Amino acid sequence: MAHQIIRLLPQDFHKICRDIWDTVKHASFAEQFEKELYAGNRIAYIYQIDGENIAEISMVFDADDPDYTIAKQRAYISHLVVRQEYRRQGIGRELVHY
Repeated sequence: MAHQIIRLLPQDFHKICRDIWDTVKHASFAEQFEKELYAGNRIAYIYQIDGENIAEISMVFDADDPDYTIAKQRAYISHLVVRQEYRRQGIGRELVHY
């Protein structure tokens, strides 16, 4: 099984993330996530195995809260999700270290 980690482009958000997490059930978060991608305040990476979307990690740069972010100094991991059937295989760890 060949894997790769790709950067999520804002225009691919719905097509890719719905494979990994329930963007309908979590609609308000999905809407915020997409807006932050387009605004450049969030960056996300997708873990794929043989072209299949398996996991996602994202980082937020400005949460307007110094406990989380400091402009140009500190960001935070906002979201890390691995599809259930692929958990406990080190995929999340690999994304964090990426």
